[in-house]
Amino acid sequence: MANVFQLSSPYPMPTGLGCNRRDACRLLEVYCGQASELTLVTQVAFHQTEAMQNNASIAQTLQGICRVDLQHLTMLGSCIRQLGARPTYRTCPNGEPVPWTPRFVNYRSSMRDMLEADIRTKERIVRRYNRLIHCIGNTQISALLNRICEDELLHISLLTELLNCYF
Repeated sequence: MANVFQLSSPYPMPTGLGCNRRDACRLLEVYCGQASELTLVTQVAFHQTEAMQNNASIAQTLQGICRVDLQHLTMLGSCIRQLGARPTYRTCPNGEPVPWTPRFVNYRSSMRDMLEADIRTKERIVRRYNRLIHCIGNTQISALLNRICEDELLHISLLTELLNCYF
C-alpha cells in the first residue's frame, strides 16, 4: 500500500559520520527546537486528537503526517548520535543548553487555526532545513535533510488542500 504522506524515494541515511559537535548542535535545532520535528510531532498529534471529534478525514491526514514526522525525528536523532552528541530534547544555541518545551506547541482552538498553525510551522522548518543544507559541509547529512524537506513540502501541500477543502 502506497504511503501518500511521504515521497516514494528512499531516505539517504548517513553512515560513518565521525564526531562533529558543531553539526550535531545545528541538527538539534531541527530535531527539537521551536520549529522542529519534535514540535511538529507533538503539535500535529494534538491537532489530530482534536480533529477526531469533528472531522475523520482531517484526523486521518494528520495521523499520517505525524507518523512521517516521527520517522524524521528518529533519523535526525541517529545523525546527532553519529556526530558524537546525545539526541536529548534540548538545543544549544550560543553553546548554552535550551530545553524543548511544550510551549512550542500551538494549541489553537479551531480546526482552521490548527491547520494554519501546522502549515506555518512546517514552512518555518523548511526554511531551517534549507539553511542547514547550505551550512553543513557533510553531503550525506545534506542529502538526508533535503529528502526530509521534500516530505515537509508534501505535507504543506496536503494541509493546504485540507484548509481549502473545508474552510
